[in-house]
Amino acid sequence: GDVYKRQARYPFHWHLLGGDAVGQYFNDNAVHDSFNRGITIHGTDNTTVSNNFFYNTIGHTVFLEDGVEENNTITYNVVCLSIRPAPGTEVTPSDNELNEAQNRTPASYWITHPNNIVENNVAAGGQGTGFWYIFPTTRIGPSANLTYYDTATIADEAPMGTFDGNTTHSYMNGWDIFDGLDTDHSIIKNTGWDNATDHVFDNSLWYANDTALYTGTSEEGNFFPVRNVIKRNNVIVDNKYATMLAASTVIEESVFVARSGLPLNPCLLYTSDAADEED
Repeated sequence: GDVYKRQARYPFHWHLLGGDAVGQYFNDNAVHDSFNRGITIHGTDNTTVSNNFFYNTIGHTVFLEDGVEENNTITYNVVCLSIRPAPGTEVTPSDNELNEAQNRTPASYWITHPNNIVENNVAAGGQGTGFWYIFPTTRIGPSANLTYYDTATIADEAPMGTFDGNTTHSYMNGWDIFDGLDTDHSIIKNTGWDNATDHVFDNSLWYANDTALYTGTSEEGNFFPVRNVIKRNNVIVDNKYATMLAASTVIEESVFVARSGLPLNPCLLYTSDAADEED
């Protein structure tokens, strides 16, 4: 474990470039059997990560590190099989911190700032969550020391970029939102999102997950807006639980299919034994 699981030792890593990465990209690659992530964007804006295939990676796979990273374009990627690190080998606490029905790490796409373009990606199975939107409430990590970010909007107060045309299947959770990151990168549950503009998660497909769509809520007394988080034009098929919503978010113009009859989710296959249990 210690031989491979070392901080800053990733297949590819943008490190504290601030706004100087305009025109830089990581496109058309295959990353497989990585002992430590697929790609890391750390304290860096304006990159492009597109048309890559990530297979059998340990920890969060597509990883935005400090929650300051904005205006990155993450499109047309496939992440297949994101694995939990063994206890004691995690690089950051959240790699394997939570193992419960509503929160389970790692995430295939760990999105720590909302103002990024996340479109037409596939999360194709893993031991945690497909897409996790999770925002620090202050600047954390080495990025906090970059003067470039002194005037940037804190992640949990920032507007939405885009989330459009993504597909997620075969996870404990397909999608998770409304948690925060502490200064040591551990998870703070139910911190909310202190921004009142519309946050639209559009045109996406969720199937064969234990829970397709999960939302936490704000801590008592925060009262941050939640109904401006909108899932629109989504298709939710053959999940054990389609939604687990602890906040009054909006789902509109979407299709729910409880059981398609296709062999997508083994726990939903209708057999005589299942019929006896339901009786």
